[in-house]
Amino acid sequence: MALKHNFRKLTIWQEARSLVSETYSITEKFSKTEIYGLSNQYVFSSDTIFTY
Repeated sequence: MALKHNFRKLTIWQEARSLVSETYSITEKFSKTEIYGLSNQYVFSSDTIFTY
């Protein structure tokens, strides 16, 4: 018998999703010279946290 669990109800999942949203909002405001440097690192790291 398979158990059903909705991971979206987990507090940690909700917080990780919020972190990703905040990260995208912040890096969106970076200057063009930072687009491929620091902002990519922020986005990649927040996405990684969210997916694990």
